[in-house]
Amino acid sequence: MVVYAKFMLMETYNHLTVLLNKNSVSHKIVYMSVIQNYKINFFKRDILNRIYFGMNSSSNLLDQFITDDQKIEDVIETLEALIALKNGEISKMDYSSQSLVTIVANANNAAIYDRPDYTSNSPQFSISTQDLIIIVEAWKDYIVKNYEK
Repeated sequence: MVVYAKFMLMETYNHLTVLLNKNSVSHKIVYMSVIQNYKINFFKRDILNRIYFGMNSSSNLLDQFITDDQKIEDVIETLEALIALKNGEISKMDYSSQSLVTIVANANNAAIYDRPDYTSNSPQFSISTQDLIIIVEAWKDYIVKNYEK
């Protein structure tokens, strides 16, 4: 079962690599620039015999939104939705994470709120959709790299 799961994980990972054109030099430069601009730092902790993946960045809400997805399947689902949004396949993304951090995004920008009822509030954090894609991609890469280690 684990071998099959790893195979499926690698197939999905390879599919996303093609979608994101991760092998281009310009992608790698942009990737590192975004990671540095938002002060992204990933880590893992063993808490009560369970591995927990975490992130620190310039925004606690961004950290919470990203790290609410601990399962690779959930991260991939979020990444695919953001890519579909950026490519114009969907026009809006309105999503609340497990901790109720809410993201409202279009092809260009994503607004992050600290509660699901955001209609009367200004966003607590804003980020370009492209930068958010890169951060979710980096999160996925980190989990894949550190899975079962």
